Amino acid sequence: IKKLSTIGLALGVERTRTELIPFLTDTIYDEDEVLLALAEQLGTFTQLVGGETHVHVLLV
Repeated sequence: IKKLSTIGLALGVERTRTELIPFLTDTIYDEDEVLLALAEQLGTFTQLVGGETHVHVLLV
């Protein structure tokens, strides 16, 4: 979880938006501690998903 921005950077904007975010949503949605760590990391993901135009994918 702590290295999500590194993974997002390596994947690029499109793959972060279409693959990484859905994967994270599907696999770790039920764990409270994981969700807290994930929320902290996703706060820095605006540029990694393509900027403000696509930031909505982080809120789904």
